[in-house]
Amino acid sequence: MRRMFGNAFQSNTTSPTNNSHSTTNYQTDPLRSSQVDFSPSNSRSQSINSDPFGSLDDVFSPERLPFGSSQAGSFSNSPSHTRFPNTHEPASKTIRLDQRNRSDSATSFSDSSRGPARSPSTKHVLLGPDLKSKMMLELLSGQALVEASSFQILSFNRVQQLKKCTHSDFPTPSLSNQDQMKLENRLTSISNNLVLEKKIHDATLTLAESDVNQNDSNLEHSNQRLEQLRDEKARIQSELSEISTKLLQHLSATLSLSLKKLEQNQPSDYSSSFGQSPTRSASNHRQADQHRSPSPSLTDASRCTILSSDRFDGPHLFANNRHGLDHHQASHPSPRSASNLTLDTGQLLQYEKTIAQQTSDLEQLRAELANLRQQSVLAETNRTSNQANDLKRVERELKLENERVRHQTDQTHTQELDRLRREVDSLAADLERERSQLSGDKQAFSTRTSDAEARARAAEASQRQLEADVDRLRSELETAEEAKDSVRIELAALQAAVTRLADQKADSERQYQTLAEQLSSKESERREAIAQLDNFRSMVEKLEAENITLNKSVEDLKAQSDQQAEEKAKDDIDEPLSNHSAEWEKLLEKFSGVSTQVTLTNASFAQFLRGAPSQISMEGRMEWMNELIGHLENHLKIITTQHESTLETERQSHEQASQAQMDERTILSTQVAELETKLFELQSSHTPAATTTSSELETVTQQLAAAEKRIEEATTSANVVEKALRELFKSLPANAETRARLEHDADLGAFRLGYEAQPTKKSGLGGLFGLGKRAATPVEEGSEYTFDSFLERIKLLNESDKKLVDRLIKYEIEKDSYKNNATRAQKLAEECQAALKTYQSQVKELEERLEYADTQSATMLDRFNDLMESEEKAHALAKRSEAYTTQIANLNQQIENLKKELEEREDEIESMKKSEVKARHRFEDLEGEMSSLKLKLKQVERQ
Repeated sequence: MRRMFGNAFQSNTTSPTNNSHSTTNYQTDPLRSSQVDFSPSNSRSQSINSDPFGSLDDVFSPERLPFGSSQAGSFSNSPSHTRFPNTHEPASKTIRLDQRNRSDSATSFSDSSRGPARSPSTKHVLLGPDLKSKMMLELLSGQALVEASSFQILSFNRVQQLKKCTHSDFPTPSLSNQDQMKLENRLTSISNNLVLEKKIHDATLTLAESDVNQNDSNLEHSNQRLEQLRDEKARIQSELSEISTKLLQHLSATLSLSLKKLEQNQPSDYSSSFGQSPTRSASNHRQADQHRSPSPSLTDASRCTILSSDRFDGPHLFANNRHGLDHHQASHPSPRSASNLTLDTGQLLQYEKTIAQQTSDLEQLRAELANLRQQSVLAETNRTSNQANDLKRVERELKLENERVRHQTDQTHTQELDRLRREVDSLAADLERERSQLSGDKQAFSTRTSDAEARARAAEASQRQLEADVDRLRSELETAEEAKDSVRIELAALQAAVTRLADQKADSERQYQTLAEQLSSKESERREAIAQLDNFRSMVEKLEAENITLNKSVEDLKAQSDQQAEEKAKDDIDEPLSNHSAEWEKLLEKFSGVSTQVTLTNASFAQFLRGAPSQISMEGRMEWMNELIGHLENHLKIITTQHESTLETERQSHEQASQAQMDERTILSTQVAELETKLFELQSSHTPAATTTSSELETVTQQLAAAEKRIEEATTSANVVEKALRELFKSLPANAETRARLEHDADLGAFRLGYEAQPTKKSGLGGLFGLGKRAATPVEEGSEYTFDSFLERIKLLNESDKKLVDRLIKYEIEKDSYKNNATRAQKLAEECQAALKTYQSQVKELEERLEYADTQSATMLDRFNDLMESEEKAHALAKRSEAYTTQIANLNQQIENLKKELEEREDEIESMKKSEVKARHRFEDLEGEMSSLKLKLKQVERQ
């Protein structure tokens, strides 16, 4: 009521000299309805006066009353007209009714022609404090009715539509009747979203300042989002303000119409309360009843229009001056004539009853308003409980979603473990096959070794026999020196022996050339090994570049955690992961065939290879590779020991046979020189004594034939020894084609092919190994061949080749460790990215579900919402924002952990670089050894 009556006191300060009909209407007839306009563009009432009952003496001063010397003329005798809606005609049509005679409800004034003036006691009753308060209440009521005359009375459906507003991104001017979120709830939600967007914007701005090269698209998007939310908030606030204004205007107009109806139902009481005679009152009532139309109902109030220039038909304290205007003098009475107003005690009591009735009606309205507020509080309580239930349901759904994701992850890990087990089984089978093959090769090698030992013993026996034959031949030659003819025959035989020795020397030279070719092949293999090492270095550099790329990818992932750009980082990470997985499977396939070969020599290594996993985590791969390196080193030590023992045995046997042949060659060369000298002496002497020794010469010839036969047998045994050496060469890594292929292949397991038997070319060693016919090779003068130097060089080459293979295998393992580390880091980055996506999707889904929950809870709200509702929602959303802040802090902590892991990976890379430098130094030592071997080879060639 204070909201309706607030501006009445301010309006009473209008100048009393203004005699227009509008001023007279709202000052003299406050309970009379004026014209009502049902347009939605009416403004709200003015602010509430803090003291509407303040300066009563100023308000009711004679200068401010609407009657007296200056205001009396404003009450004309012409009747006023009031318009009410006709129930039998259209709503737009109005009926003008004659106003009741003002004299029916007026109180006569006392002047000089109508009797004595009022007594001072009567004047005191009229101007008492209680009467002033009642008069002020009447005046304020009239002012409120005048101001409420322009307000619009809405229908019940229209009011419900305003209280249950629709919610959409682009609402239309006409509000639909749907049970959805109220504008106040939407405003609260948008305010909280705006706070969250501001936090995200601040975080994006911080990231943009830290990273200068970052794209500003995310920052622009955040600014646009903030502007959209602010515009929407302003729009919803304006709509809320407009709806509140319409509802308040509707309430004021409804109360005004209720007061009018109450006054229309009590016309006789108001008329009698102003001292009229019964005859005049009855006649005036009959005249008013003839022109009065039925009072409009609340449902038809929206069609009622009343002229603003008409005066109110009800009784009023100031509507009693018409009688003085109809009779006697036409001049206006002075302000002092107001003291002649007569008012008895019964009339005042009747007026107080009317005021009490109106007060009781107002109390009923207040009670109804309190009930409505209580219902609103209950509805708000129910809505809050429903919202809490919705939040619990959303929490349960999130828990179920987390369990589902965890179950899917467990299934994926189980499948990966099964696949790794299957690959381990296949690798174990391959290792078993390799072990069996290796045992077969070992048996063949032992067989060849025993054959070589037997041939070496046979060669030693033949050498001893040859020495005995040479001694016997020497004695025979000494006896044949005395005869010239026998010497000539012996000289011819010795020349034949010299020819054979020349052929043997040519064979030795061819063998020397073959060894030189083998040395050159070793040199080419060394160059290929150097090239392979360079390739490994390039691969290591490539891995370092991939590691740098991975670091950049992780930094990009950190920068894009709030920008929702994970697809590019995922494309950068998935490709190296697939490549490393393929290389891991290829490495397992290469080692799968080794298990069967190493079964007999190294059972523990074969068992380890059979248990190799096909699918395992990055840490498991690193541990398995470290164990594999240890087993490979042990296996290489075992094979190296076996080869060295076999080579030492063969070398000793070959040294003995070679020493015997060299001694025999030296003795024969000395004998040839002596025989040539004797032949020259015999030719110079020309003695005829040669004819006498023909029989002796024939005997010597037979002996020489026998010696020649024994020499051929020794040569055959030497060929057998050479065949044994050929078998030994087969065990050496002398296959140049295999080494040439390794230059373009990153599989170090192919180095094992160099130790296996390879098909020999018939044009390579020729008659030295008994394959094909021996071609005549020109003898190089000044060249010297020794089996000791040959065996020493072969041993050095074999050792250097084994060391080179070991280094290459270590480089390959180091490369795999690089790849495994990079794969681990990439997997961690991928997991971080997946976790970030999961958190973002959960946050987004949670926001959507919360909006849906707010939408559903809006249907349970009642017509009245106070500020407590907004405060509770603000607290709930503040807690939600704190939860989001906690999640963001967790994500930042995960990013920090990833940074630490990347730093650890960088430290590991640095340690690997140091190991690479050490390996490079060792390789330089090998190059120095190879250079020394080259120098020795050049020295041998010069000899």
